[in-house]
Amino acid sequence: MTNAELKLELADYFLIQGRFKTGRGYVGMSRSQYPQLFLDYFHSLSAEDKAGMVDILICGAIKDETEFSRQEVASLLGRLAIDRQVEYLKPHQQKLENIFLDPANLELWANDEDSNGRNYFQTWRFALQLGCILKRIGSVEVDRGYKYLMAHAKFAHFQVALQGNWRIIVERGL
Repeated sequence: MTNAELKLELADYFLIQGRFKTGRGYVGMSRSQYPQLFLDYFHSLSAEDKAGMVDILICGAIKDETEFSRQEVASLLGRLAIDRQVEYLKPHQQKLENIFLDPANLELWANDEDSNGRNYFQTWRFALQLGCILKRIGSVEVDRGYKYLMAHAKFAHFQVALQGNWRIIVERGL
């Protein structure tokens, strides 16, 4: 598939149309199952198309280069990490680590207390998502950022979420 075709499929996912239209029936608690439709689709792609889709998602999450919500794009990357699609995320590890370990970003995220209405990249929620993706794909460097955020985060909920997610990833090998 071309990059444009992959972007159209991604648009269909976010708009809940085309092959993803069955997701319209997911309401309430069943809505949390909607990302599984994307994962099923992702599994059906060729290795080349999987790599292309991850490239699109990475650009959307870290460079905000898609018309889709950065938060939703980052969430899909997180789902791919949970689904152990490491071979497609690993080529981007260095780029993601550079962002996660950038002192300016760490300070920004550590000082974020109320993310509402802010650029998702600037929020502690993005840092949590990015850190968990890196941890799941085997980054050793990510622990430095984790230690900084645990020591400096001003929002207690961020520390609790970060610590809880880290523990689950380490203990369960997720």
